[in-house]
Formats: sequence, C-alpha cells, structure tokens
Amino acid sequence: MNRFHQLHVYVAVAEEEGFAAAARRLQLSPPAVTRAVASLEDTLGVKLLDRTTRYVRVTEAGRRYLEDARQLLAGLEAADEAAAGINAEPRGHLAVTAPVMFGRLFVMPGIVEYLERYPAMEVDAVFLDRSVGFRYRPAAVLPGGGGG
Repeated sequence: MNRFHQLHVYVAVAEEEGFAAAARRLQLSPPAVTRAVASLEDTLGVKLLDRTTRYVRVTEAGRRYLEDARQLLAGLEAADEAAAGINAEPRGHLAVTAPVMFGRLFVMPGIVEYLERYPAMEVDAVFLDRSVGFRYRPAAVLPGGGGG
C-alpha cells in the first residue's frame, strides 16, 4: 500500500476523529480507511489511535506522528505545485514592436492586461513607424508608447 496514501488516510481519521467521517471526506469505503490505518500501524509497529465504539483518539505517539505526517503531506503538495507551476505561468522577457498608432490603440492595452495576469514577465514595447530588426534592444521604454 502506498505510504503517502496511508498518511493521507491517517491524517483524515485523526482530524475527523472517526473512520466513517474520514471515509466520507476521502470518498473511500470505511473498510478501506480501516485497512490503511491498520497497515500503517503494522508498518510502524506502534498504535497511533485509541479506538472504541464511541470515539477515536490519537495516542501520544499518534499525535507526534500526525504533526510529522501533516508536514510531509504539505511538503509533497508544495512540491507538486512547484513542479506544475514551472510550466503553468510564463516568466521571462517579451519584446514587442508595432507601428505607433496601432501599438497605442491595440497593443498597449493587451500588454497591460498580460502583465497583470503574468507578473513574472517583462515586456519591452517599441512603437515606431519604421521596421525594427529582432536584435534591436531599446535602452528604455518610454511612457506613452515611444521607444528608442
């Protein structure tokens, strides 16, 4: 059984203070939740939960393990988000050239919206009524759309 799955189930049982509530939260069957926790306890060789027909409580060892399990799961979630986030949002540099009037009326509003949506981007916009080569790098972008 996957250890992260066991941790996830254990945390849910501990937080919900019950197997049935944890099963509902995780959308698993109660027997699957019971098996995951029992398997985790067997693997660790320690009792994590005190169970009766009326309650489920975390043992002292279970409380310490719960804290560590939460940190591990949070770290895993952060790693997943970081990995997905590398490609999820553009970052870097974008150079745009356009004729002056077209740039002011159509390109500049699009650039503003783009930068609001993707703040990790940098945009150099040059609005000139002449052809500009791709290697051209303006020293500064002037307010109002003028460039080098």
